[in-house]
Amino acid sequence: MKEVSKYTREKVWSLDTIIKFKDETNSQLALRIHKSVSTVKRYKKELLEGNNHIENIEHKNCGNKHAQIYSDELIRKYGEQYDKEKLLAGGLNANSSCNSYLSLYLFHSKIETNISYSQLVKRLKQNGYCSAYAYKTGRKEARDARKEKKKQGIRYSYNSIEIKIPKKKAPPRLFTRLKYSFGDCIEIDGARHFYVNDQLWTAISSIDVASGLLVSMHLEERTESLNGHQFNIEKMINRVGLPKQIITDKRKNFFNDEDSKALTYNAINKLGIELITTSNPNGKPHIERVQGFIEQRLAEYLKRNNINTLEEANAIEEEILKYLNSTRKSVIYPKVNHFRTPNKEVFEHYFDLEIKRKINNGVVLYKGKYYAPYENGQRIRIETKFNISFVIGTDKKFYFRTHNKRYEAKELKRDDMETFEYLAYIKKLPLSIPEVKTLMKTYASGYTFNLMLETKLKKLFDSNKSLSNEEKDLLESIHKELVSIRKSVGEIIEI
Repeated sequence: MKEVSKYTREKVWSLDTIIKFKDETNSQLALRIHKSVSTVKRYKKELLEGNNHIENIEHKNCGNKHAQIYSDELIRKYGEQYDKEKLLAGGLNANSSCNSYLSLYLFHSKIETNISYSQLVKRLKQNGYCSAYAYKTGRKEARDARKEKKKQGIRYSYNSIEIKIPKKKAPPRLFTRLKYSFGDCIEIDGARHFYVNDQLWTAISSIDVASGLLVSMHLEERTESLNGHQFNIEKMINRVGLPKQIITDKRKNFFNDEDSKALTYNAINKLGIELITTSNPNGKPHIERVQGFIEQRLAEYLKRNNINTLEEANAIEEEILKYLNSTRKSVIYPKVNHFRTPNKEVFEHYFDLEIKRKINNGVVLYKGKYYAPYENGQRIRIETKFNISFVIGTDKKFYFRTHNKRYEAKELKRDDMETFEYLAYIKKLPLSIPEVKTLMKTYASGYTFNLMLETKLKKLFDSNKSLSNEEKDLLESIHKELVSIRKSVGEIIEI
């Protein structure tokens, strides 16, 4: 419970005495409470205005740290300390907008001084240790803190006092937030900044419009990439579920044209999520507004926890989101959840991007290499008539996906291929056509027989040098006939 000061206890006793002996004159009451007549009149006026009830009876100067005197030497000491610690992360350009700085508010809470925040900002400005922008921001934060303090105090009623605890008001919401519930709409964007030393990272994050909660974040080097957005969306799906709508930048991999070939757009549509892209920051104001907060607080958090690599930062994503959401005042914790739980039986928890390629007999040609599905080191043969797709995962590995299976895609080895497959892939013929498959099997049988017969004839021709010229001519004509037959069959197949 809040400690009651001596002044407050004496005032409570004086007010109780005035109410108890209300019929006495002001002079008589002044003698009773050992106060002046003007003080008695002031107390009576307060009681009359509040009907024997006073909202706050604490001294107006209670807790006023401005009344304490602090020397310029102490302020300069704090100023020098702030100059040493203010740059959290940055590159060679000291004026870069991507640099991360320690705010005066966080610095004040870090040094644990008795100087009030407002007084510290004012004195640092007077001694030349903070910019005009920092001074303006600091004064605004100090005013907000004073408004919050005025709501607290000690309430007086006759023969009783109580601690006044203000009701917690819900943070103001933008008009766009009023029509959404948790899970209805997600905004996604990336913030490029120096978060650790001179390392330029991009923080791709997702925010729920209705609650203001950050639901996922992925850090990567340099600028935003397709794989970074893929990672971020997969993290969101596994943490909270599938939203109804996503709003993001009009990037090439998100462009929502009806005939779009963008991988991310098609993957989001397959999950039943509506995708909206915009090139105007006003189209996604919530994620744009929180970017500055992330740039400031994330750099300070990573430095405080001695995080220096991308791997370490992404590993503690859960703790980072918890910290950022707990320090933002505009967060409203939801009561209704409209996120849809991903169906793991059909692998909705993997945000794979489909690569459009023709799949023949369960094999795909991609960048000059043949890939086939493997499981436990063994090749899996999948008929083309089944719904099968060739995809790339967040780990940058290739996979084959059916309606209920996900196989790892590996480069096809010659030992795992049948002869007719090998010949078809060389000639780039589609084995998905039954007639082509039958013809290639026939050609492969004849091809194998011809090779065997050619080898036998060549051995016979080379080993038996005692053969007559007529016999040699006969063997040579047979060999030429076999070669021509094979060529003619090959030409028919190619046609």
